[in-house]
Amino acid sequence: MHHSKFHEQKIYSGISYAWEKIHNKDNEFINNVINATKDTNTLIAIGYSFPEDNWEYDCEIINAMSNLTDIYIQNPDATKIKDKISKILPEKKIHEIKDCKQFMTINN
Repeated sequence: MHHSKFHEQKIYSGISYAWEKIHNKDNEFINNVINATKDTNTLIAIGYSFPEDNWEYDCEIINAMSNLTDIYIQNPDATKIKDKISKILPEKKIHEIKDCKQFMTINN
C-alpha cells in the first residue's frame, strides 16, 4: 500500500461555527469582531438569518455597537428576524427588506 505525506497531513479550516464551541466568549476571535464593529452606526444583514446557534454571539457583538441607530435586514423572513432583534434592541430602527432579487443599497 502506498502512503504519501499528503495523507498524513492534518488540514484545519479557518471556518468555524458557534455550535463547535471553538470560539467562546473569552476567545480572541469574538473580541476582535467586537473591536472591529463597535463603532458601527448602520448594520446591514443581507441573507443572514440570526440562527439560534449563533444568537448568543450575535447579541454580544450587536450590543457592543454603541453607536448603532439603524438595522437593515434583507431576507425573505425579515419580519421574523426583526421581531427577534426587537426583543433585545427595542430602541433601534429596524428596516425590513423582503425583496431579495438584488442587494439593497442605502444612501448614507
